[in-house]
Parts: sequence; C-alpha cells; structure tokens
Amino acid sequence: MEGSLMHVTRTVEANIKAIAALFTVCFYDSVIHHCGKLPKPQAMEDVFTLVFRAEPAAALVAKDEKGTIIGYC
Repeated sequence: MEGSLMHVTRTVEANIKAIAALFTVCFYDSVIHHCGKLPKPQAMEDVFTLVFRAEPAAALVAKDEKGTIIGYC
C-alpha cells in the first residue's frame, strides 16, 4: 500500500493473543492439517506463549499505523 507505514518492535506478552490469531488465519490449512480441526484459541496462545517465554528478546511484531499487529517473527 502506497503511503502506509509499519513499525517493527520487540513484542510483549500482551501481544501473544493477536499473534496466535494471526498465525491461525494465515496458516489455516496447515493448522487443520496438523491438528485435524481448528484448535481452541487458548491452545494456540499457549504455544506462542511458550515460544515467547523461551526467547523473549527475539520476538518481533510489525504494527500498522493504527497499532494493529500485521506480522511477527
């Protein structure tokens, strides 16, 4: 998008819910393939919480101009 800005920063634990939701939407087919069905949101949040707590300084998020998380790594 022309003129759009995004901001990349280290994530905080409060972002985990949005990261898990974004992953589930973006990788829906893979989630269904590996899990057999769509897991409860809390299950996905638990996975990302574990990863975040293992290496919090390595977790980044990208936010749009409104502060919505649009990416992560």
